[in-house]
Amino acid sequence: MKKSLLILPVWILLLLAGCEPAVRPQLGFIYHADGTFDSCVHVDRRPQGVVFAMGVGADSSWCYVLSLEEYLLPFTSVVSSLPGEFSTDSLCGFQNTRLWMKELHGRSPLLDRMAEMGKKWFIPSVGELRLLRSRFDEVYGMLDSIPGAYQVGMNNYLSSTPEPDPAYPQYAIAYDLYGDRFSDCNKADSCRVRFMLRVKRGK
Repeated sequence: MKKSLLILPVWILLLLAGCEPAVRPQLGFIYHADGTFDSCVHVDRRPQGVVFAMGVGADSSWCYVLSLEEYLLPFTSVVSSLPGEFSTDSLCGFQNTRLWMKELHGRSPLLDRMAEMGKKWFIPSVGELRLLRSRFDEVYGMLDSIPGAYQVGMNNYLSSTPEPDPAYPQYAIAYDLYGDRFSDCNKADSCRVRFMLRVKRGK
């Protein structure tokens, strides 16, 4: 009798652990606003994104989440060159976005909208948009199966890779998902953007 009483609490803990929301990201899993992942949408937990890439980064420990919504908003009316990593291959969107937030002191409709989603979201760099492009067909299928998700189009998307020419501080770099090309977009005009976030796979 005493032995079974000692085992019972462990059994209960294991049962309860099995009832917790999924927290380990997997390809195609939904990311919710409370930081949990699951294979299906939970409206009460506010679905925000979908895991579209696993094992990304120098140490292969990151997975990438793409926002379910797409936005068309002005970036900023502040005309100044923005800091950040200029490489078009670097996966540096998080770092670049944080530098922009510090530089602009919140003077950005687009960054304000991003902040409403949570602290981890960022504007992807050209390298990260290229990552999305390389998985376009898979992402299209994922989004097609999620109610209310906005599809990714072969459009020009704002990147957080800064304009390298200081003679054009009013411009930001947009990336063409269709042609793997770059173009300039005026930061004061409405820019199309798809936010991302990175999560450690072992979380």
